[in-house]
Amino acid sequence: AGGLVATAPSSISLGGTVSTTNTAMSLGDGNTALTLADHLTLNTAGGALSLNGAVDGTLANTQSLTLNAGSAGAVSVTGDVGQTTSLHTLTLSHSHGATFTHPVIADTAVVLSNTAAGQTIRFEDNLSTGSLLTTGNGYHLELLGANTSVSAATTFLNTGSLTLGNAAGDVLTFAGGLVATAPSSISLGGTVNTTNTAMSLGDSGTPVVLNADATLNAGSGHLTLGGAVYGMHALALNSTGITTLVGTVGGNGQALSSLNTNLGGTLVINGGSVNTSGVQTYGETTAVSLGTDTTLTASMLTFNAPVTGAGYLHVVGASTLHGGDITTTGAQTYSGPVTLTADMVFDAGTEDVSFASTVDGAYNMRVSTAGLTTFSGAVGAGQALASLTVDSDGMTQISGYTVTTTGAQSFDDMVSLAHNTTLTASQVTFNAPV
Repeated sequence: AGGLVATAPSSISLGGTVSTTNTAMSLGDGNTALTLADHLTLNTAGGALSLNGAVDGTLANTQSLTLNAGSAGAVSVTGDVGQTTSLHTLTLSHSHGATFTHPVIADTAVVLSNTAAGQTIRFEDNLSTGSLLTTGNGYHLELLGANTSVSAATTFLNTGSLTLGNAAGDVLTFAGGLVATAPSSISLGGTVNTTNTAMSLGDSGTPVVLNADATLNAGSGHLTLGGAVYGMHALALNSTGITTLVGTVGGNGQALSSLNTNLGGTLVINGGSVNTSGVQTYGETTAVSLGTDTTLTASMLTFNAPVTGAGYLHVVGASTLHGGDITTTGAQTYSGPVTLTADMVFDAGTEDVSFASTVDGAYNMRVSTAGLTTFSGAVGAGQALASLTVDSDGMTQISGYTVTTTGAQSFDDMVSLAHNTTLTASQVTFNAPV
């Protein structure tokens, strides 16, 4: 009842239950290891609980350790856990914050039952376990080791914040899948993997904030970012399933440095805006879908797949288009230079299509809209287009002085020339007044 200190012995072997009454317990040090002779529960009922040396089982994946300091007692584990002989299960029943400064191996499970709301459970080094189980309590959880590995599907239920890595070199693998929508926020850095299983991070009340460059790999599993995503770092999203961006990306005054998605799969952008200070490269070759009016702001934007949009598409910055139609129900605006590296069709229905800068590339270009088509920069001056066709019943306004194609130019709607204009082509056809 009065407290317990055992740091002088050469080793400690324990099983059963060891308790103090609202007083501190300190076991082991750098020269005094703790070995579990059987399952062990340590209770302090509110006192500080410290394990200062290595902690091991007697037989791998057999003995379990339960730590319970109550809501008022802090837990500090400053030695390796399960590194020589792995534990079966590590359970944190309750604490006023818990810190594990060294690697932890519990082959079957790590169970984080409770910790006082607003306090943090922190794994500062590597964590390896079969299952990581949390509860719907208000504690924060930080996984900061260079390597975190969880075999089973993992759902984070804690309603405080969640930190997954804090350096670009950190690697966290949740082989069975990953869901983190309950935490109040997610801080993300490094590489997070699942093994061909779904990954879902964030929701409308749970933003994902990058604290370092981050890569999310889901293999063939679907990858969903369900809330706002921001932070001045690079983000790579890799899935051959469906990648979905539900919220805004690069908002809150913290544009991402870059955003890249991989070859394969499809991409859905539903948040209305993606803002990066550097490039946005969308590697999907099957389909990109825009679920609402969308503004994409980047130093260079690259699409490799057909794009369909339910609303307008505004591209702020240069763009490189590798093929496939861009079809929207709203207007299309391209504020920077556009480079075609494949035949392209721009279809805005009855809305306007505007190219505010140059358009180049040795490919066929078609603009299909009953609205206004505007070329404010030179077309084909840097590299002549193969051909240019503007069809439908709208109007074309050319104010960039030159349009150059190696093949034909055809204008099916009325054409307005803002300046002296030179059209260079194998043949130019006007099917409406000029």
